[in-house]
Amino acid sequence: MNRRIQSSIKKIPGQERQLLSIERQKASKESIYVYLLQKKEEAALSYASSVADSRVVDPAFGGNAPIKPKRQLIYLVALIAGVLLPISYIYAKGLLNNKIENTNDISKLTAVPILGEILYEEGSGAIVVQANSRKAIAEQFRAIRTNMQFLHGKPEPGKGKVTLFTSSMSGEGKSFVASNIAAALAISGKKTALLELDLRKPKVSKYLDLANKSGLSNYLIGKAEIKDIIQQTKVNENFFVIGSGPIPPNPSELLIQPEIETLLEYLKANFDEILIDTPPIGLVTDAQILARLTDASIYLVRQDVTYKAQIKNLEELRRLHKFPKLNVVLNGVKLGGSYGYGYGYGYGYGYGYYSDDVKHQKSTVKNFFKGFFKRF
Repeated sequence: MNRRIQSSIKKIPGQERQLLSIERQKASKESIYVYLLQKKEEAALSYASSVADSRVVDPAFGGNAPIKPKRQLIYLVALIAGVLLPISYIYAKGLLNNKIENTNDISKLTAVPILGEILYEEGSGAIVVQANSRKAIAEQFRAIRTNMQFLHGKPEPGKGKVTLFTSSMSGEGKSFVASNIAAALAISGKKTALLELDLRKPKVSKYLDLANKSGLSNYLIGKAEIKDIIQQTKVNENFFVIGSGPIPPNPSELLIQPEIETLLEYLKANFDEILIDTPPIGLVTDAQILARLTDASIYLVRQDVTYKAQIKNLEELRRLHKFPKLNVVLNGVKLGGSYGYGYGYGYGYGYGYYSDDVKHQKSTVKNFFKGFFKRF
């Protein structure tokens, strides 16, 4: 028994060494296991972050026609925009435009009758009405000449008719229209006198290439006789002009003198038609001073120049009867995109019907784009 116990005791250090060896192996293997387990978890986390969390349910497929954009919807939107945008532009343009465009604009603002229209024509000649001319603008002046006969009524033997020309402001073609209507009347056989009573800015003498050293201003101050200031023009033997003479410092005061009445009485007795070119009514009162001595009045309105507010003033003149037989002539009407505000004498546009209108403007790319953009 004792031997066995002593033998067991002797074996204890060896077993202890084996236990320690086993524990060392255990600890080493345990550390290796923990290290590998850690790496496994790190690899799992790295893999989870790089792999998408989605999967393909059904494979992609395509058809023969595109899904978007929808062609019918695009066409519908384009059609609606193509209709609404031009309408909106035209409406806005008309709403914002404060100038006269056509005779309808005049009729909406005043009850003054419209005697005629004169179309726009670029040219360098002051007198477009000639004896053998068949241009459209010449025919329009002849039409106004005819309408003036109805305006004045039946002529009285030995008593000429006096017609006054005025406008709202400068640049509406008043002197040009008066000169050409006078030429049209003279060509028809009527002895016509044109008075250049725009003493502030005379143009008639310049248009007709006449000397203007002595004229109405000289007569009104008693420095000239009536017969001395009457000049015959080269346009027609029946066409006479009384120039303004030197520009006076007080035109309005001169026009209220009795000499102007004496002059008109003389002209009525010796001429069939007396036309008076006066200053614009919107600037000075000369036209109103002379209106009492006239038989009819013609008010010039120019397209894209005369303001609509000025037509309201014209209606006020009609309502107050400040001008006898007041009528309107619409001047400078532009057709076919022939816009332009250069200062010229012509105010018409050929129809292509009259013999003198066969010469058309040469078609070029520049002229095409010029006419196109002038429509806007």
